[in-house]
Amino acid sequence: MRVRPRLSRDLEALVEVAARVRDRDGYPAYLPHDDFHGFLTTPAAVAAWVAEVDDTVVGHVALNFESHPAAMAVLRGAGIAGDLRVVMGRHRHTARSRVYSRRHRWGLCVVETEPGLTKRDREQSARHRPMQVPSLVTTLRQRADEAGFPFSCEDITGELLAVLSAAVRPDGRILEIGTGIGVGLGWIVAGLDGRNDVSVVTIEQDPRRSAMAQGADWPAWVQFVNGDAIRELPGLGSFDLIFADAEGGKWYGLDLTLSALSPGGMLVLDDLVPQDWKSDPEKATHHEKIKEIRRQIHNDSRMIATEMTHATGLLLAVRQPL
Repeated sequence: MRVRPRLSRDLEALVEVAARVRDRDGYPAYLPHDDFHGFLTTPAAVAAWVAEVDDTVVGHVALNFESHPAAMAVLRGAGIAGDLRVVMGRHRHTARSRVYSRRHRWGLCVVETEPGLTKRDREQSARHRPMQVPSLVTTLRQRADEAGFPFSCEDITGELLAVLSAAVRPDGRILEIGTGIGVGLGWIVAGLDGRNDVSVVTIEQDPRRSAMAQGADWPAWVQFVNGDAIRELPGLGSFDLIFADAEGGKWYGLDLTLSALSPGGMLVLDDLVPQDWKSDPEKATHHEKIKEIRRQIHNDSRMIATEMTHATGLLLAVRQPL
């Protein structure tokens, strides 16, 4: 793989790459008139590079300085994206990886994912991780692999959960919808390391997965609920942070989740982007469902929200204080 400065002759191939990424992953989510050429040649760009494999252009990164003196990269792919980021970092000492923001447009990167690449491959390709993976999370990931459960949250999502958990007010409450094998919960607990004033409730509908998660060494302030989130939510009270990682409470019953947020509470939704293994009809259904979720949250006067394109696509929302 070779990284070199972008040339004008590369744009035609890059437009095709960007269109395929959009069809498969839904990125960029907001692109008026499907103007890929304009997306790739924004006037704010001060430098741009492409990645080539066997003389074929497979990726692109641009360094922008529009409203903030920093750069970001939406990283997709294994190895390619990492090398693009390294090159971008050499270009300017102040450049650093940032989450994509359509409001501030710090920079953009489109890299086509290798066919069959797993989310674990994508995670392992990331470089200079800012947070060490907790040993409990590593153990739970191994259990998930052994159980054939591939739907645990990615580490970059876990890092966000740990940071938001650490910010929860004293005597606050956290809710996870969809325990799985406990990986996301492990990150939440890691963010609360050294505290015993916060209580955590986690709901899992599948009794086998719930039992596997409960088999780990958890603090006394973690409560497991085995049941359907739609039935359980009305009786659980309010929470300062909610991570909705299951269909119930996110794909349907989102109103119950929003009502369970305390004023000033934070909501994290993942899986905004359909995964590569899904069929085209499943991806179409996924996109329509996500559109409904976006509309419901953005039209709710109580909520203020933004989206992040790393991991499987995240939406972070806050219920405004009274």
